[in-house]
Amino acid sequence: MTFKNAMRFAIALLAVTLTAIPLHAQTGPSRFDVPFAFLAGGQQMPAGQYAVAFDSTRHVVLRCQRAICGTSVPIAFDTDGADKTVASRGTLQFEKHGDLYVLRRVRTSDRPRFSELVQSKQELQAVAAIHDNVLLASIDAR
Repeated sequence: MTFKNAMRFAIALLAVTLTAIPLHAQTGPSRFDVPFAFLAGGQQMPAGQYAVAFDSTRHVVLRCQRAICGTSVPIAFDTDGADKTVASRGTLQFEKHGDLYVLRRVRTSDRPRFSELVQSKQELQAVAAIHDNVLLASIDAR
């Protein structure tokens, strides 16, 4: 290998390495501290620490950090544009109906758009039974 080819190889290797570092930093789940119990995908989830990520089947995957629980919720649609006003590490948005919190939208560090979640039959029935004003609650990733 000539010196010129060795330099090209070294520069190419350096470029690949530097490109891979930011991509690796963006992968992995966003982490959230949720201080209240909530419904997600028809499942009652306890208050606690969660790892949240998107899978390849257009589902949001929530995993508890301390308890044995988790769920996968299908995505209804993504919003039109990235929301620059939210935390760059991600945000969970809940609807609050009386004492009931329902997870409605998710944004993680590797997806700048909010994803609206499909409401389960259980969530629709629970919300319909509560005749109260809807409030919104947002939690940013830690």
